[in-house]
Amino acid sequence: MNDVYSGVLYDAIIDSYREGERKMALRHLKRLSEFDDMENIILWDRGYVSEDLIAQCCEQGHYFVMRIRDDWHKKLADDTRSGEWGTIKKNGKAYPVRVIKLTLPNGNSETLFSNIDFIETEEFGELYALRWTVETKYDIIKNLIQIENASGMSVISILQDFWACMTIANIMAFAKLEADAKINKNNEGKELKREYQANNAIILGMLRRYFVRMIVADDDKTRDFYAAKFFNSIERFSDVVQEHRSYQRINKSQRRKFPPRKKSVL
Repeated sequence: MNDVYSGVLYDAIIDSYREGERKMALRHLKRLSEFDDMENIILWDRGYVSEDLIAQCCEQGHYFVMRIRDDWHKKLADDTRSGEWGTIKKNGKAYPVRVIKLTLPNGNSETLFSNIDFIETEEFGELYALRWTVETKYDIIKNLIQIENASGMSVISILQDFWACMTIANIMAFAKLEADAKINKNNEGKELKREYQANNAIILGMLRRYFVRMIVADDDKTRDFYAAKFFNSIERFSDVVQEHRSYQRINKSQRRKFPPRKKSVL
């Protein structure tokens, strides 16, 4: 469960491959309700389409935007004008859903279901586009931090690697928030055509160089020295912020990506 603005992970689950992502999503929803009583907006891609998730979002007081598959509740999607409301039934209850039909820049169309009534229809495209940051987080965890690259084959090794990766991902997210704030402040008043942000690969590389030194330092002065070098290095190698993008889904080979026991370390 990832915050689309900060990149911070609020909840993570590792379970058997037999446990479907929709079931784990329901567990995330339960945890979200335990964190606070805020009205959250949850963005679901088409892999999560489920009456259960819609019902639980409504029951727990969360807003949602869910991209649906072309064959899911097709009659409701086809018969309802964009921006108007229909109902989804689950366990004898009817839950109101707003049908949003969007045309993408590439000419393709997509349909969203939502229970949000306080924004205009044309604003849903920009709202759902925020889910791009979730895909970016997946890329960081899978390819940069290499969560699938296990250091051992036992259950305890896998669990240790998983939670270590989640911890590193959040350390990186908090470091990026701090670095981005400094980059924006340093760029104030400059006539820049693009916005700049910290580079995640650089953040991870600088963590390898300075993080352990910061942790084991005996005094605050030494710790502050390495922390300053860490953030200065991140700020110096900032990148242009990319706009929300979309790519054609490609079915990749299922061959083992990483050889066993070849895990890189922080």
